[in-house]
Amino acid sequence: MNLPQEGRVRLPSVLAACGISKSTVLRLVAAGRFPPPIAIGSRLNLWDVAAVRAWIADPEMWRAQQ
Repeated sequence: MNLPQEGRVRLPSVLAACGISKSTVLRLVAAGRFPPPIAIGSRLNLWDVAAVRAWIADPEMWRAQQ
């Protein structure tokens, strides 16, 4: 897995770790079925590693855990 143990990561790391496309991530975020990004600035979004790891562990139940 291409994720650090903790912290926040950019979208390319999320895509590599999850094995899904950018459009799929954005669609799942909009549907509430993937961890949303944290807006750091007007052009920088980061994802919490713990939330992404939780989604990878169980994508179907992730929504229920939140």
